[in-house]
Amino acid sequence: MSLRITPLEDVEGLPAEEEYRFEVIDTGRGIHPQDQAGIYEPFEQSKHGTRTEGTGLGLAISRRYIQLLGGELDLESELGEGSRFFFTLALPQSDQVAAVRQFEEKRRVRCLASGQAVEALVVDDIAENREVLE
Repeated sequence: MSLRITPLEDVEGLPAEEEYRFEVIDTGRGIHPQDQAGIYEPFEQSKHGTRTEGTGLGLAISRRYIQLLGGELDLESELGEGSRFFFTLALPQSDQVAAVRQFEEKRRVRCLASGQAVEALVVDDIAENREVLE
């Protein structure tokens, strides 16, 4: 599996408003064409391949995050060759000084304020995942 991030350029070779193409490429078994249409639906897993661990939420969540950032998650897959998931996002350059200051301020928080608590329901069928969440 590989991750590739490529800055896109317009026709004149100049930066295209700081757009980047993100690609995740694997050389696995690929995704059956009949499964590709519903692959982004929550709790969906391949009907034509081997059932894998997990809930089938990863791609649904990833797609929604990318949509919130203004992109669209796409797929190219060929049986026996692997799959390529990709999207393009506009990522304007940040003010590095302001970003570093915000990070340093957040680092100072080590625990919840006195008298505060967090309650969470931890549900997972894999014991190791529950331990991490706890």
